[in-house]
Amino acid sequence: MDENQKTCCEISALLDDESQCDLAMQYLRRRGAAKDVDKAIRLLQDSAAKGYFKAQYYLAKFYIKGNFVKKDAAKAYEFLQKSAYQNYPPAINELGFCYAHGLGGIWDFEKSIELFLKAAELGSAEAEENLGMSYYLGRGVRQDLKKALYWFRRAKAHGVKRAEGFVVIIEKRLSERRKTRGRKL
Repeated sequence: MDENQKTCCEISALLDDESQCDLAMQYLRRRGAAKDVDKAIRLLQDSAAKGYFKAQYYLAKFYIKGNFVKKDAAKAYEFLQKSAYQNYPPAINELGFCYAHGLGGIWDFEKSIELFLKAAELGSAEAEENLGMSYYLGRGVRQDLKKALYWFRRAKAHGVKRAEGFVVIIEKRLSERRKTRGRKL
């Protein structure tokens, strides 16, 4: 890409939230532009300030892990809430994960389940996996292997590889329970 094309892309990105966010991610991924973390973060912050849900989500993830920016739970939580408020499934799921794991000092298992359900209804396979894990461990809900299996199967069907192992484990445990009950009769 020559210098004129690069300038045109940057000008275009400044006018359009989505393009601005995409260019920022290109700077971070080294796709189509030289890696420039400072410029990428500025672009994401501008796009997020305009209310673009994906930019808010990306910034939240960066603040959670301390990638490209200083770790800041309060900023992460703020950006996740803004993105989740716009019904962005990954942000809703991530906010549920934060509540389930106390990231930012806030533990609320019931709220995490509510958010996982909402994200799953909007198509988040990761939220389905998180619901499976919640039912498997009894976090925020009464432990229920049948419900855990239901959610893990959905997550597996939507391509979540980690869910496959849990499907096998739970099916085996439920099968053993049925055999044990049959012997008692």
